Amino acid sequence: MTDCRKQDDKPWSPLTLGKKMSFVIVKGDRIPTEQVEFLNIEEDFDGADLMTFNYKGEQYTSRVYGK
Repeated sequence: MTDCRKQDDKPWSPLTLGKKMSFVIVKGDRIPTEQVEFLNIEEDFDGADLMTFNYKGEQYTSRVYGK
């Protein structure tokens, strides 16, 4: 049986399970970068990628994880 956990009301495709995906954090939830509107990217003080993006009509900034 395939595990299709839901993330942000959208099921994970069985084709993406096991693949390395980049995500950002919005209000404690992991959101795949493909589901956000990219605005800007920069490095934070630790050298990690810090992405500014729009998601559901609001602007957020988060580190990028899982790349």
